[in-house]
Amino acid sequence: MSGNISLLLAASVTSLIWGDAPPPPKFQPHKVTEVMAAVRDLQRAADAVVDGVAGSYEHRLELSERIAERLRAASSDVWRGPSDVHALLSYVLVGGDPGVLRDILRRGAIGEAQRGIALGVLAFAEQRLEQAKVHLLKASLDTLPTDVANAVALAQAAIIAEERPAEAIEKLEVLRLNSRSTQIEASALRQIALAAIRSGQLAEGLATIQRYLRRFPRSLFNEQYITQFATEIASAPGDAAAKLIQRAGFDIAAQNPEAGAKLLLEIAREAVFRGQLDLAVAAASAVAAVPGGDADAKRRATLYKLAAEAATGAGAKAREELLSLPSDGLSASEIELLDASIAISSQVKSRRLPAAAVAPGQAESKPKADKGSTPSERTSPLNAELVNRAKGVLKAADDAIVQRRTN
Repeated sequence: MSGNISLLLAASVTSLIWGDAPPPPKFQPHKVTEVMAAVRDLQRAADAVVDGVAGSYEHRLELSERIAERLRAASSDVWRGPSDVHALLSYVLVGGDPGVLRDILRRGAIGEAQRGIALGVLAFAEQRLEQAKVHLLKASLDTLPTDVANAVALAQAAIIAEERPAEAIEKLEVLRLNSRSTQIEASALRQIALAAIRSGQLAEGLATIQRYLRRFPRSLFNEQYITQFATEIASAPGDAAAKLIQRAGFDIAAQNPEAGAKLLLEIAREAVFRGQLDLAVAAASAVAAVPGGDADAKRRATLYKLAAEAATGAGAKAREELLSLPSDGLSASEIELLDASIAISSQVKSRRLPAAAVAPGQAESKPKADKGSTPSERTSPLNAELVNRAKGVLKAADDAIVQRRTN
């Protein structure tokens, strides 16, 4: 009771000195338009995909198409206010049809104040990064709603990641912590991993992949993302990947055996086709250590391991194992790889290789990363570097045989 009296006395004294406190400000309720509500539904659907909710991917596609029809049909008057324009930008940045934004811009419906950022979002969605730089990097986020500001910040980080990876990673880390969107957080983590790998910070990239798979183990897009991670790791310069991948793969597999085995198997495959043979052997060998791995994954890992060894000469003693490897369930490129590896190992065996001939230094050229990011984008399933390495081994063997005969 005495405490309440003290508070009343204090309030009375304050009032006498300073006068009555001003009334609290009146806040006008924020009007949620039809466009804003529809786009918010799409954002929830996108978050559900990341959370691995069954059927959410199909629901998101259907919802995106329905919203696109409504946005195209809306009158030009709808786009005079910033709220609906911001919702339109969110629609595109969350994965909606960028053609909708292009059509509305062509109609001249978006005012000059919003036109610059709208052009930047459209350019980014259509992967015209140079044009996106012009508009988005100078865009101020202060006046944007939080969800739009976060989506634009994600795009800004992606634009600068190649030229300024450290700055991009710092921006993404802040965004990851502040975002209220599951999709934004997941995208930020993936971009951090890719930026780190591409800038030579392989250990940091692998650690971030582990963080991503721990945080979002059920995302419906994880199979696609794991393939992307593997492509970048196999393209990394230097030999750090071969040294790091077994431990990193084991750590990832310990928390998520299915994802760990998938990542290691994809790395082994990408490494073989890109001529990173030491990495292929390391990743394929690590698949065998994954607890509970299925027999098909282990068989395919064995193929990649033996193919890499065959191209360096060590596969001569593994010819019988290659011959006994069943081809059922293998893709067309894997069957071609199996046949080529058997042929290479047979020729290596017939030449009775000296020890010096199996050294990696006998290869005709250094491995070069293929520009294709998926197997379908490569010019040939059998990477030229793999063939070059095998030719180098065979040439060394021929030279040794000729020298012995001459002597």
